[in-house]
Amino acid sequence: MKNVCSETKNVQTALKYIDRVRKRDVIRQTGLMLIYGIWGIGKTWFGEKFAAENGFIFMRLYSTMRQKDFLIAMIKKVYENLGKTQGIPYYKNTYSLFEILKDTINTGYDKPPVIIIDEIDYAMKRTHILDAIRDIADDTIGTYICIGMQNTYNDIKQISPYFFNRWAYTLQFQPNDKADISKTIKDVCEIDINDTNIDLIVHKSEGNMRNLIKIINHAEIIQNNDELTALLGEKE
Repeated sequence: MKNVCSETKNVQTALKYIDRVRKRDVIRQTGLMLIYGIWGIGKTWFGEKFAAENGFIFMRLYSTMRQKDFLIAMIKKVYENLGKTQGIPYYKNTYSLFEILKDTINTGYDKPPVIIIDEIDYAMKRTHILDAIRDIADDTIGTYICIGMQNTYNDIKQISPYFFNRWAYTLQFQPNDKADISKTIKDVCEIDINDTNIDLIVHKSEGNMRNLIKIINHAEIIQNNDELTALLGEKE
């Protein structure tokens, strides 16, 4: 499978909004953007590929993370992105870690960095992490793209109104339609899939990118359109 991110309609809109956030007045507006939507429609896939293709930072939140864990993880990612070899100051308190992170982001880059934070939903249970993201966005030149599930928009609005009004843009990813699925198949699949199988894959995947990737993996292993048709036609 080709390691590319197909420009579906969700991706095209995301790229447009991200470009606007990056061109903002960094003095007057925070660089926060939220991408949210149901599971499996390509949010994380987009974030990972977009970061990798552009030399940006991609990091995940985990259910076990505390605020200090989050700050250390982000410092580590920023150091790696800048090519810094110095050790991570694990022994510092959270305030000192925040100051290190803030100063590194503001002084280490010629252009404001882009940091993508996936699984932002875990910050709903650890609101100190949400507070830390807000403070980092307020005090640095970076652009921060948070990725979450369907309920993230409303959850943040209820839990933290002061954080909610900082978003430059919020974008809800929609289920992928036939055109999006067909384009993704042609962009990422290593073999030629005929129109009959494309239609079957569109039906089987139900607009879900995770389902689609599983099917494409099977198709590349089989490498035969007739066998693929037989497999996709099962359990109808």
